[in-house]
Amino acid sequence: MKRQATSAVLFVVVVTLIASAAPVLSQSWNSTVQMSLAANPSGDWSYGFIEKDGRFHLYNSTFDDGNGIKGWVMNANPDIAGNILVNISGSPIDRYGVRWEIGQVAVQPGLGGQKPVLRWTAPANVIVQIAATFSSQCYSTAAKIAVLKNAAVLDESAVDGFVGSGVAAEGQKGAFPARVYSSAIAVIKGETIDFAVDNDGPWKLNQTGIVANISVVTAGKESGLALGKSQWLRPEDVVSAGDAPKVTTSTKATSQTETGKG
Repeated sequence: MKRQATSAVLFVVVVTLIASAAPVLSQSWNSTVQMSLAANPSGDWSYGFIEKDGRFHLYNSTFDDGNGIKGWVMNANPDIAGNILVNISGSPIDRYGVRWEIGQVAVQPGLGGQKPVLRWTAPANVIVQIAATFSSQCYSTAAKIAVLKNAAVLDESAVDGFVGSGVAAEGQKGAFPARVYSSAIAVIKGETIDFAVDNDGPWKLNQTGIVANISVVTAGKESGLALGKSQWLRPEDVVSAGDAPKVTTSTKATSQTETGKG
């Protein structure tokens, strides 16, 4: 009896230790809130770029302009392969023809056509709702934007003009200074979702803001979702409502042709 009791206690202890060591799946991810300058990859996020031939590389060093802008680059150079930068200053910054809001993450394509990428790697087999906002942070500019799954384009569009309220904002706003990608998709553990930006033409200063929100769809609510289908919306037409962003009654959702998909 004593041996059986001891075995039972050991079993309970082992089960407790296993349970406490088991990873807890996050229910939501935000690329700005979880932005890391300490490690790459960091959690389920990684920071890199896609070459013209489709190869993905992680940025290997950090950049600091000494005035509140830091981020990830290649070989300590913010231009050769693009960059992913964030305003850590605590105040809005207008510099280099770019407007960074407080805490804003913005990316710039590289001189050789490299596309900077915020990459999320699925930690489990789940259905997720994605709402990713792309915004033009440069005065009077344009950029191609895309969301990819396992390096294959799910959908693409463009932003143009200027979305912010910086010193030279007047007269710089284009037709679509910000676009929101909305979709629900199923992912398998280890699959990747990329949020990418490319120049719309020859290289130019083209810093584009990205805020990617990803949330696990609550069990039982997936039946009402059109899995795999996506749309591009204006930010003002999207409100947060539980698992998925909802389109308001004044939606200006546009087709792929209207948003610049080729």
